[in-house]
This record gives sequence, structure tokens and C-alpha cells, in this order.
Amino acid sequence: EATLDDPKLPETARRHALWGLGQVGARQPAALAAVRNHARNAEPAYAELRAQALRVLGDARYTADAELFLEALDAEPARVRYFAAQGLGKLRHAPAASALFAALERNHDADVALRHGLVMGLTGGANLAALRTATHDASPAIRLGALLALRRLGRSEVTEVLQDSEPALVREAAIAINDVPIAD
Repeated sequence: EATLDDPKLPETARRHALWGLGQVGARQPAALAAVRNHARNAEPAYAELRAQALRVLGDARYTADAELFLEALDAEPARVRYFAAQGLGKLRHAPAASALFAALERNHDADVALRHGLVMGLTGGANLAALRTATHDASPAIRLGALLALRRLGRSEVTEVLQDSEPALVREAAIAINDVPIAD
């Protein structure tokens, strides 16, 4: 823990300390307290440490961390948001769907890696009612995110997107039906 909190040490050493605490935390959950502190650190100089702390907490899968991940969905840089979204998916936190859709809208398909993380959050949450509703949203970015999550879940609701006004989404739905495959 001392290595993690020593700003004089190189970031690489501090990252390794985070990862080590994550391994210890698998058997002794109290070890994750320091990791949670770094997951809340919004200082730009500590962005990568924050991202890695979120990654470690996501792997730990403690449902009590859901609020921490939700807060980080608005953080900078995108890498922090990516690990926050993935963490929500690992927690299978269905109530996060609206926050994940809002993040998809803000991203507006500009960062495909971030979109992937957000889709993984939606997939893990498996909030089918929210995903079905989102396939009819006004935003193409939200519709695409919902479609990709439904695809990963192997759900036949992807067929609803075949009637979409955006040709790219129709194509993506057809690819999903063929590639997964979705027999229904």
C-alpha cells in the first residue's frame, strides 16, 4: 500500500502495486480500500492510475462499487470511462443502462474503443427492456450500442433494427443475425 501512495515512485511501480492489491483483495477484501481511493482520484496526472484502479475493482466484482463506476462514466480521459463501463458490465449492474446510454450519446461513435467498453457494460447488465427501448431511440449512437449489446447477448430483438432509417444500422443488424448466428 505504501508503494501505491508514494508519488515519488514511477507510475509503473504504482500500477504494479494496484494490481498486487487486486490480487490480495481477492482473498482479503479490505485490501481494496486503497484501490477505491485511487479510483476516485480525478486529478489529471493520476488518470492512468485511476483507470487501472477501476480495472482492478471491476475484476473484483463487488456490487458495492457500482456507484464508483457510475461516477467515473463522466470522467476524463476516455480510458477511465472505458474501465468504468466494463466494471459495470462485470458487476452485471442492470440499473446502469441509462447512464451507459447517456455515455454512448456523449461519445457519438467518435471513440470506437470507448463504445466497445460501453457496450460491454450494457451486455453485462443485460437489461433487456432498456435495450429494446433503446433500439428505437432518436440517437443513432444509442441505437447502435443497444444493437451491439443485443448481438452479444444473442437476442432476436436485433431484427427490430432491420427497419431502421440508418442504412449502417440495418447492415450491422444483418451482420449480427448472420455472424452470431441468431437463428430466431
